[in-house]
Amino acid sequence: MLITFIRRRLVVTCSLVLLGVAAGTAFAQQEVSVDPSVFRDLEFRNIGPAITGGRIVEFAVVEATPAIIYAATASGGAFKTTNGGTTWEPVFEKEHTVSIGAIAVSQQNPNLVWIGTGEANSIR
Repeated sequence: MLITFIRRRLVVTCSLVLLGVAAGTAFAQQEVSVDPSVFRDLEFRNIGPAITGGRIVEFAVVEATPAIIYAATASGGAFKTTNGGTTWEPVFEKEHTVSIGAIAVSQQNPNLVWIGTGEANSIR
């Protein structure tokens, strides 16, 4: 009886592992293309290290116009770029907090942006 139980458990476990490998392989074969012109004017540079301040918490991208990106920071407010990240402007500078936990943009109305405040993100 114990042998039968172990065999069944082994068959189920092996089947699940093989299914997971097959699904992962199929997913990995999907090609994702990125337009290199999005990064044309972007210069990468070291601006860290940053433990609490200076960290980006989340990005929100306007899908119809991918050059418009909103960025939420752990302790520096929220920012917007209209040129794919070459320059950024603050969009949350007159509020009474700079701790941002989340940011989202409406795809139907890109002028509507939701910002979740009140979390310093020191444990993420």
